[in-house]
This record gives sequence, structure tokens and C-alpha cells, in this order.
Amino acid sequence: MAKGHKKGIENNRYLDYLIQFGFAESLFEMLDITTPAIKFMNREIPRLPDISRFKQVDQIVITDAKMVELHESIGKLTTLEMLVLTNNRIKTLPKEIGMLKHLEFLNLTGNAITDFPSDISYLDKSNGGSLYRLAVREEEIGEKNYKRLKELLPTTIID
Repeated sequence: MAKGHKKGIENNRYLDYLIQFGFAESLFEMLDITTPAIKFMNREIPRLPDISRFKQVDQIVITDAKMVELHESIGKLTTLEMLVLTNNRIKTLPKEIGMLKHLEFLNLTGNAITDFPSDISYLDKSNGGSLYRLAVREEEIGEKNYKRLKELLPTTIID
């Protein structure tokens, strides 16, 4: 019923019920695999499911979703240029994040991340990556993590 709803994802009460009962991955099943952008704001998505089937996606924006975890399949999105995960509950990033060689912008503000994998260094231009800017708040991630990011990403603007 959620897929057959005439209004698609927006204002889809069947989809809202699925999410409420713990089936947030249903949101992603409703998207066309050729979509260039995945955008969800104010939808509860506790965990990013396996999204490796979206081979052409270049933008992911998931904000205010109460997300706590990213699936390691994020590393398979080789065309991804922008990843915005603001105001969620993410504490760690999978090491596969370092495989996103085309990622130019990463916004993690509003997340109290306590552990950044050393593989994130592969995003930096000095290591063959494309990352231009990483948005984080020192007061959210801590001074130690902030300094570590500066070392791991020496050519990336971090603010």
C-alpha cells in the first residue's frame, strides 16, 4: 500500500506506519535506483540501510532523522559528492567512509561523533580524495577529535 500511494513518499500515511513500526528501510525501497539525490528531512530513520544499489546517487541529505548508524555500504557510492547528516545521533562513522573519493562536502554538525576512523584521511586531496569542506562543531565532537581531524585531513577546510 505504501508503494501504491498516489502521493509517493510525501504525506504517505502507510509509509509513516511502516517507519513507526521499525521499517524505515521502506523509504529507500520506494526510491528509483537511478535517483541522483536522496533527501529526507524530519523523517525518523534510525539506521541508514544498505544503499549500495544507488549507483548514480551524488547527494544524500538526511537531517533531523534520529539516525544513529550508517551502513558500511555507504562506501560503495562512488559517485557521491555531498553527504549531509545534520542533527542526528551518529556517534561513529564506518571506515568505508574513506572510499568516497568523489566526496567534496561532508556535513556532520549536530552529531556528537566520538570516533572518526583513520580511513577518513583518504577523503583528503593529499591522499587522492576530493573533500573540500567538512562541517563539524568542535564543541560537539571534542577538542581531541577536532585536532585529529585536522591531522587526518590537512588540506580540507574544517569548520
